[in-house]
Amino acid sequence: MNQIINRELLFLYWSGLATPMQQKLIVRWLEDPSHQETFYQWLIEWEELHPQALGDSEDAWTSLTQQLEKQGETTPAYHIYKQTPRTWLGIFRWWTVAASLVLIGGLSFLLRERLFYTTHQTGNGEIISLQLPDGSRATLNANSELRVPALFLPYCDRTVKLAGEADFSVTHRSNKQRFVVETSSEVNVVVLGTEFVVRSRKDRFRVALHTGKIALEQRTRQGDKPVVTLRPGDVAYTDSGKDRQLQLMSHQPTRELAAWQEHLFVFDHHSLSEVLLMLKEQFGESIKLENASLATYQITGRFRAERAEDLLEIITELTGYRIETRNNQKYLVK
Repeated sequence: MNQIINRELLFLYWSGLATPMQQKLIVRWLEDPSHQETFYQWLIEWEELHPQALGDSEDAWTSLTQQLEKQGETTPAYHIYKQTPRTWLGIFRWWTVAASLVLIGGLSFLLRERLFYTTHQTGNGEIISLQLPDGSRATLNANSELRVPALFLPYCDRTVKLAGEADFSVTHRSNKQRFVVETSSEVNVVVLGTEFVVRSRKDRFRVALHTGKIALEQRTRQGDKPVVTLRPGDVAYTDSGKDRQLQLMSHQPTRELAAWQEHLFVFDHHSLSEVLLMLKEQFGESIKLENASLATYQITGRFRAERAEDLLEIITELTGYRIETRNNQKYLVK
């Protein structure tokens, strides 16, 4: 029981040669959060030595945490907690077996999320620039979230997950390792090395290609389905209608769609309702129209706005309308 958890023992486990007792020791060792970084580093080393044996680092973690869950299903509660005062599980000795299983499942999920992913979030009006583990860069727009693996493993897709809007500059890999942006709109953006801006907010999706070449895949229950390939100047988007079919436009000024990085709003005959939607997405400011007839008013031009108040001032000056507050709700009125 006093066997030290070292690199060689974990290599045995990933090779399928660890004994049941050794597997239990590894599980208990991982209950200490301070060991997680070491676990991940050794996993990377093992995967580089066995590129065909492990397709995804999450598979290794899932396999190991399944051992923890299986142990909870077959072992009385007092065995799980016996003489483990430094573990999170050891704090809750009085829990029933059923409650302890819930804790084990939740703990496994939380440890996996923290071990394998870093989540970057922005608030109202906030824009941040990030360098990803492979040297690629991403600029995250306001009210957006980007989940990035702690490391990109060799021989695996470089996959990030986006909800919101971000501009990417992707580094090319000599082994043609794909870079994949999984969006909340059930569309994947697949690239090898390029620059593009992608937006995925609620039921609307849009991607604009600056340089290089990207492919779009539709995520379905049957797997990822190739849809269309984009070239520089192309913009693909979905409407908010029921069919949500991808539409494609060519020869577009794609850099204008990333002007938000400079706090610029570019309007090209945008309706007032579209402008107010952008205000809400960027700054979290909800403004309703007094009546539907105002929605058709169109705005064209380039405007700088770093705060909601800046954009509201621009809107009122251009339209001649005013802002009124009624029952804690702001309205744009004539």
